[in-house]
Amino acid sequence: MGGGPRPDILYVVLDAARPDRAGCYGHGPAATPSLDRLAEDGLRYDQAIATSCWTLESVASLLTGRYPADHQAHFGTMRLSEGLDTLPSWLRRLGYRTLAVSGNSAFVGRHTGLHRGFRVFEDVAPEVVPAAEAIGGAGGVLPLKDSAGRVADAAERLLRLALPSPDPIFLYLHFVDTHLPYCPPQGHAEPFLRRIGATPDELLRVSQDAAAHFAGRLKGDERSFQILRALYDGAWSWMDHQLGRVIEVFGESGRLRDRFTVVTADHGEHLGEGGLMDHAFSLSDVLVRVPLVVNWPGTLPASTVVTHQVQPLDLFPSLVERLEGPEAADRLFPGRCGILPGDRCPMGREWALAQYTEPVNAALRRRYPGEPVPGQSLSMVRGEGWKLVLGGDGSARLHRLADDPGETRDVARLHPGQLDRLRLRLPGPMAPRPRGRSGSPVPWDPELAARLAALGYL
Repeated sequence: MGGGPRPDILYVVLDAARPDRAGCYGHGPAATPSLDRLAEDGLRYDQAIATSCWTLESVASLLTGRYPADHQAHFGTMRLSEGLDTLPSWLRRLGYRTLAVSGNSAFVGRHTGLHRGFRVFEDVAPEVVPAAEAIGGAGGVLPLKDSAGRVADAAERLLRLALPSPDPIFLYLHFVDTHLPYCPPQGHAEPFLRRIGATPDELLRVSQDAAAHFAGRLKGDERSFQILRALYDGAWSWMDHQLGRVIEVFGESGRLRDRFTVVTADHGEHLGEGGLMDHAFSLSDVLVRVPLVVNWPGTLPASTVVTHQVQPLDLFPSLVERLEGPEAADRLFPGRCGILPGDRCPMGREWALAQYTEPVNAALRRRYPGEPVPGQSLSMVRGEGWKLVLGGDGSARLHRLADDPGETRDVARLHPGQLDRLRLRLPGPMAPRPRGRSGSPVPWDPELAARLAALGYL
């Protein structure tokens, strides 16, 4: 840091956001100018791999710099392990004003312990109401689900209170508009719907009931998924617009501090691949490869695409190195890996790891009692063009990503030596749990149960 003031930090997580639907990742119809500008002035990571396929496990990794086996926040515990340091706790000790606004009030909040270290933590539940501006015009065809606008409103209010202070600011924002259901405002959805010629009648017929899809009660055809993709792009556009609002508030403040900005996702989303929707029961690249854009003008290079594999959980130790020095980072995170240019440790992850510790299938069990439901514990090893996914049922799927990026062909029988080699890269505590030993959580208060139900998990 050269003795200068510590930067303000804006850390944004876009729930269920896929990189291939953003303009800076090459999606032609995208309307993501705010993210694209950050990427143009900073770093865009092409192979950023999340530690899980769903929110709680993944965000807990972002905030602790640790894998799920270490932080133990999953669907069986529903809470971050006590005693673990968090990014906001560490920054608060350095004198930061730690602020957060979460649109995912079920998994990123007080109920799960992910509020730990924030001086101010606000839960902002998405508002789902029929509205004049809903898709389809007056009276609405689909409801408007506004997470991004409400999150940005709260962020602006907190920023205007904090910006006059000389203390550095850490602001964490969690948007949830690209999480089902996709119901963006009309002005952001219509350009994408118009491009595919979607009619109001078609919108009414499209199901966004992921549980019914997973249970085999509904089967989406390509036209349905085409409409869902258009709605999803509209949701991306709405989030990006609100992200731009928050960035403008920083710009208007006239603060002399640098600003370190991170935009990433907790996981991706199925949009018809293999006839699937939502983000459960899989560690495919569709779900674990996430957008990652990092911007720090004057400190990090601009217009740079990082092609080697990284995992966003390494941002925490990298920030420790930048603000307290490499010795402090080595002490807190032995064996850490670099993610920012100039980090004094090996750059990137030769082997990326991910877990799906407990199957998130409580909604299916409740709706279809007594019937077999999908879902098992999974673990993943990804590197050197290969990917291994182990299941709690003893299964092992091996994919050669260079030849099969869609992960449609299991080549484990053809390459048994490679399978064994990747299996050895998985630490014992990260092995999948055997079937029969997994269980669904028991919500410990009615409010949490209501929040889980609102997101389709109960």
